[in-house]
Amino acid sequence: MARTTTASEENARTGSRRRKAAEQQENVNPHQQQQERKQKLSEFIADCNEKMEGIEERRAAEDLIIEEARARKKSINAEAKSIYDALDAEGVAKEEFQHARTLMGLDETQRLHRAASRKLIFEALGMLEAGKTVDLIDILSAQDDGGEGGPRH
Repeated sequence: MARTTTASEENARTGSRRRKAAEQQENVNPHQQQQERKQKLSEFIADCNEKMEGIEERRAAEDLIIEEARARKKSINAEAKSIYDALDAEGVAKEEFQHARTLMGLDETQRLHRAASRKLIFEALGMLEAGKTVDLIDILSAQDDGGEGGPRH
């Protein structure tokens, strides 16, 4: 007949296991423990540095995208100003220019262009966060062509 263990016997075994584990821990070389801690700390620091490099690269890419968007905005504003100046030189009144601009749909076109620019910027940022290659020249040239454009995968 199989004998069952009592609670006190089980507690004694558990206590015995704990004592053995404590003795083994005491037998570990303190120098070895220090080396292991140093190794873990070095690995942690290397991992943190690697993550920081990735963050810095992403920020630099984001700054480049923002700078490209600002340059594009300046270009659009300069183009609009040159059109306005040309019309003004022709003697077209500001109200007529505004009316002509509305008729030509420039307001809507510019609004759509800005929305597309924002979409492309956010798309590119998403691609950068995902670790994919983003070619700003392709994005901007596709945008100029009126195409969908976007980052390359």
